[in-house]
Order: sequence, then structure tokens, then C-alpha cells
Amino acid sequence: MSHLSFETKKRLKKELDRLLLDIQNGEIIVEGKKDKKTLNSIGLKNVHTLQGDYRRVVKKLKEKKVQKVFILTDFDRRGDELAEKLKDELIAQTIDFDLEKRKRLGAILNIRFWENADTNLEQFLEKIKKV
Repeated sequence: MSHLSFETKKRLKKELDRLLLDIQNGEIIVEGKKDKKTLNSIGLKNVHTLQGDYRRVVKKLKEKKVQKVFILTDFDRRGDELAEKLKDELIAQTIDFDLEKRKRLGAILNIRFWENADTNLEQFLEKIKKV
């Protein structure tokens, strides 16, 4: 990232801030407890863990009359499969969801596993300081 221009770094930081704010205002689904703990540590609340039972989580969100859900599963085969299953279940339950912010936030912070989001965020912020 050190090879990026000042303007590009500024644009990425602004986009990151907007993404985090948007996600903060919704419900978030992650795979496990470490993911939840890490996202809580960077200021993201309303985080629900799957722990293998995505239908139970979606049912609970439906009962809460949740308006929007952000899917933040890991960027591995299992995470991609869970994201697809969640998408299908959320559609079936007529709950609005967002998968795009998973992709964009993951790309900006170079995330493979959400349990590393805090470290990746720190590294990103440190790199954009260096102009």
C-alpha cells in the first residue's frame, strides 16, 4: 500500500470509514466466537455467530424484525459456502442482506479471516499514515 498515492490512500480511508459506519448500523453474521470478539473490538456490535446453525440465527433475526443483515463470513471455501447458504435463507425469510460490504471491506483490509480484522485494521491505518 506504500506505493499508493496520497489521494488513493485518502479515498480508501474514507471508503473504510463509510463501510464501517454502514455495517455498524445493522446486524452482522459471522462464523464464530473469535470473529465476534474481534469485530466487537473494532466497534462493530450486533454481531451474531453461526456456530454451524445458520437457520437458527436467521430465525432469531426474523423474530427480532431485523431490517438488514451484513454477512461477514471468512474468505475461504467454507466461508463462501456459508455466505451462499445464508443468502438463500435470508431471501427465503424476506430479510434484506448485504454481501458486497464483506467483499469490499475484506479487500481494503486484506482480510482472509475476520478474527484478524483488528490486526489488519491497525496495519491499514499505519500504512496510510505513511505518505
